[in-house]
Amino acid sequence: MKKVKGLDVLINAWKRVVVGHSNAHLVIAGRPWKMKGGDIIKEIETSRVKENVSTRFEYIPPDEVPDYYAAADVVVLPYRKIYQSGVLLMAMSFRTPVLVSDIEGMAEVIDDGRNGVLFKSENEQDLAQKIVELIEDETLRTRLSNAAYVDMQNLNDWEDIGKRTAAVFEKLVGNG
Repeated sequence: MKKVKGLDVLINAWKRVVVGHSNAHLVIAGRPWKMKGGDIIKEIETSRVKENVSTRFEYIPPDEVPDYYAAADVVVLPYRKIYQSGVLLMAMSFRTPVLVSDIEGMAEVIDDGRNGVLFKSENEQDLAQKIVELIEDETLRTRLSNAAYVDMQNLNDWEDIGKRTAAVFEKLVGNG
C-alpha cells in the first residue's frame, strides 16, 4: 500500500456504497509502504465506515493469498499511476472480477465491460457507482471473471509466451 494506489479514493467512495448497501464489506490487506496503517485507520474512522471495513496491515503469505481472492466479490484497484499491476493479473487469474482506474497500464489490460470494469481515475462518485453496479449484478461479475480468466490463460500462458519470444528471436536472426 502506498499513496499512489488511491486507497483514500476507495475509502471515500466506500462511504457512498454503504449508504445503500449496509452489509457491504471492504477488506484492505497488505503491508503499507511509505504510509502508516494508523493514518489509514484514521481515514476509515473519519469516513465513518469502520463497521464496513476490515484491515490487515502486514505481508500476506503466498499460501493465504488465494483465500483473499476467493472471498472477494470484486477486487478494486483505484491507482493514480502505475506501469503494471501484479494484483490485477492475479485477481483475473483467480477469476475475481476487477474494477480499476482508467489509467495507462490498467486500461491496456481491461476491456471495459468485457473482462473487468474501468472507472474515472480519482472520481469517487464514479467508483462508488461502479462498485454498487458490481455488488448488485452477480451475472455481470461472473461474466467479467470468466472472460478475465480466459484472457489470462490465452495471453499469459508460459508456453505461448515462449513461442512468441522464440518467434521474435527467429525474426531477428533471420533478418540479421
